[in-house]
Amino acid sequence: RLIFSLLHLLFILPYLFFWKAMEPDLEKVRSAYDLVAFYDSDSKHLTPAMDSALRELLWLCYQKDFFRERRYNRKLPWRRFLAVSKGSYPPQTPDQPLQLVAHVGLHRLTLRVDDRPDTIDVGGICEVCVHPEHRGRGLARVLLHMAHSFASIEAAFPFMLLNTHLPGVYSGRSAYFPVQNVWEDPATCTMMDLKVGPQPHLGMMARPLRPSTQEKDGPGVGASADLISEHKPRPCLCATCCQWPHDSVVTLIGDRF
Repeated sequence: RLIFSLLHLLFILPYLFFWKAMEPDLEKVRSAYDLVAFYDSDSKHLTPAMDSALRELLWLCYQKDFFRERRYNRKLPWRRFLAVSKGSYPPQTPDQPLQLVAHVGLHRLTLRVDDRPDTIDVGGICEVCVHPEHRGRGLARVLLHMAHSFASIEAAFPFMLLNTHLPGVYSGRSAYFPVQNVWEDPATCTMMDLKVGPQPHLGMMARPLRPSTQEKDGPGVGASADLISEHKPRPCLCATCCQWPHDSVVTLIGDRF
């Protein structure tokens, strides 16, 4: 029995180290940065200095001219998750510069599956960016972790969506997987650059959430198909309530705040 136990331990140790490595180093990040979250409609946080800092960071990371004029791509995010240099937020004086170094936006999206009359609200990640001088420190991963936790616990979203041309960045530790059956209804939604027609958009990724538990174990929590929980009932994306509806047409029909 002792030998069996030792062999079992040797078998599971690599997996334990693997999952530990997936956890965001929150304490390390918090020691160097202040983490901030607020609704985009919150004027207390969204000061002119914050608006300017957001536009500057987004333009620096994406090099899109429209970010010089506005702090969003196509739609304002519902909620924002930010990392700022330690001690720079909130500003002590109106002239104190705001040193914003990382950002993740969260949309509240509405989906319809096939022709069903009911709809479902899910989260949509947008504008993930880190200042070039602060990359490689786990900031984007920590902010995604914050967004996933909020979406799971506070908003009770069953799924997250993400539109990207770099699927490999999100398919590992962030636990997103590609989906090929999401369309956009241009009459009611202009959230993402999706094709409407027989060819689904290949840049869309999804991530299931586990609404009943906090993400104590890092970004991998909720990546399994176990979406049924003790949480309050909500409309399901599929008949089994545990998998992405691969055989259905999922249409983005709008966003709301």
